[in-house]
Amino acid sequence: MARTQLILIFLLQFTGISGNRFLYYRLGNDVTLPCDDVPPSTTRCSLISWLYNRRTDSQTTTKVKKGKVNQNLPGAERLSLSRNCSLIINNITAEDAGRYVCRIGDVAEFDRLVHLNILTISPSPPDADPKTDDEVTLKCSLLRFGSCPLNSIRWVDEKGTVLLGEGDGFKFDGQTDCVSLLTVKHQSSHNQQKIHLPVY
Repeated sequence: MARTQLILIFLLQFTGISGNRFLYYRLGNDVTLPCDDVPPSTTRCSLISWLYNRRTDSQTTTKVKKGKVNQNLPGAERLSLSRNCSLIINNITAEDAGRYVCRIGDVAEFDRLVHLNILTISPSPPDADPKTDDEVTLKCSLLRFGSCPLNSIRWVDEKGTVLLGEGDGFKFDGQTDCVSLLTVKHQSSHNQQKIHLPVY
């Protein structure tokens, strides 16, 4: 019996915190982090600063101060501000994941928080070849500010069915913090496995 064709995508389930915005992208994307609901009187970017934390226990870095990008930071050439003072990051890397704060003036009362989460999917080990190996383990990693709740990263098939345990052509290997593993079996050419990466 031919195995059911698998299309692997994500279902990410996180509980948002009031006043926070969560964005999901893949490595290499260009992203725009919005500074929502900036009052008209403060739309001049000279009043806007962007702060960054990689982790909950990391030191705060000032990416943009009073409308000017901090040129002393690694990757500063990839940063710029839009007309409405949103932070633009070109060709995002793993180091860009984390929490960003858009601050108006010097007062934290009206801070806008944006969480940049970065997704990667790759064979594990990296040199595994899904075209020739009988089976390959796919590793999904989520880079984010803080840890990932248990079962917050899920694999689903083309019908939206969550892939748990072991089934026809796959084995779910579980989630550890922000890494989830799924082993899939190589399928015949007329019923070849398809892997669709999410677009955010």
